[in-house]
Amino acid sequence: MFNFNYARFTHLISTLDRLVHVRNCIAHGENSILPTQENIEKFIDAVKHSIDILMDEIDIFLMQESYLYQQQA
Repeated sequence: MFNFNYARFTHLISTLDRLVHVRNCIAHGENSILPTQENIEKFIDAVKHSIDILMDEIDIFLMQESYLYQQQA
């Protein structure tokens, strides 16, 4: 719908997938997950970088006024 460039996120996918896995384990009561400080920092950096990319993609979308164009079915 927004035609974002999702390829910009590819280098972050594995780290974000791992973060989701850790989150799900914790949420479901698994207490054997012991993330290291290094992994926590890696997760934080990946989330920050993802947000930066997403904000940039939204900015491009708005600057190009892409919302004015209807998608062809």
